[in-house]
Formats: sequence, structure tokens, C-alpha cells
Amino acid sequence: MMLGLETVRDRETKEPADREMAKIVMRAFELGLVVFYGGIYSNVMEITPPLIMTPAEVDEGVAILDQAIGEVEAGEVSDEAHGEYAGW
Repeated sequence: MMLGLETVRDRETKEPADREMAKIVMRAFELGLVVFYGGIYSNVMEITPPLIMTPAEVDEGVAILDQAIGEVEAGEVSDEAHGEYAGW
């Protein structure tokens, strides 16, 4: 199973949110969730969970993503947070 989550800065212009995605992925990693990002504009999160996940693990992963996205939206994650990881 593989899921993609695309982020944009503005829903009208569809400007890719590449810096934001890098920060979300790095913050999720710090919180214990490994996801990747890529795509032409580096604004698509790749979620590839194991097929043997339990419902509790799904809930934990979703909670971590929710926290990471919320912190980035609130400006609580600095631009330097993703460091060398940005642009992979």
C-alpha cells in the first residue's frame, strides 16, 4: 500500500508547499514516524505503511502526522529544522 499527500501553499494558485513538506516530514521523524517526500516539486508525502499494522499503530501514526502538520502550520518549526534533509 502506498499513499500520497500533496501540499500546496494556496488552494487557488496550487503553489507547491515544498519547504513546508520538508519540515512536516522531518518533524514527523523526530516524533517517531518515518515518511518520505518527493514529487516534481518536492511537495508530496509518501506514506508506505506495513500491511500488518494494527489499528492502534494507525491511530498513532495519524496523531503524529496531525501534530507535525499542526506545528508547521502554526510556525513552530523553523526553516532550519529540516537541514540537510530538504530536497532529497
